[in-house]
Amino acid sequence: MKLLCDFAAFFVAAVLSLLMVNLTPVWSGGSDDEGPDAHQDDGPSYFGFVKDASGKAIPDAKVTAEIKGRGSVITRSNATGAYKLPGFGKEISPNNVIIS
Repeated sequence: MKLLCDFAAFFVAAVLSLLMVNLTPVWSGGSDDEGPDAHQDDGPSYFGFVKDASGKAIPDAKVTAEIKGRGSVITRSNATGAYKLPGFGKEISPNNVIIS
């Protein structure tokens, strides 16, 4: 009986492990509820890191992208100092975007 219980526990653990390994790429890529062309016209995204003079990451820093003649978008850096802003459309030239 103990051998049967051990086998059942091993089998359940193996199945769960395989499911987790096989589902990981789906989670990391997000959901697939949008078509392949959903973000085709967004233009380039803007991303980087906020660091102090010594190179240490600054979490929760305010990052502003000013689009000349159109306004601005504000985001915050994450715990590692990284930030990402969406693309503003292909009609916006990267030369007209100022990140501060």
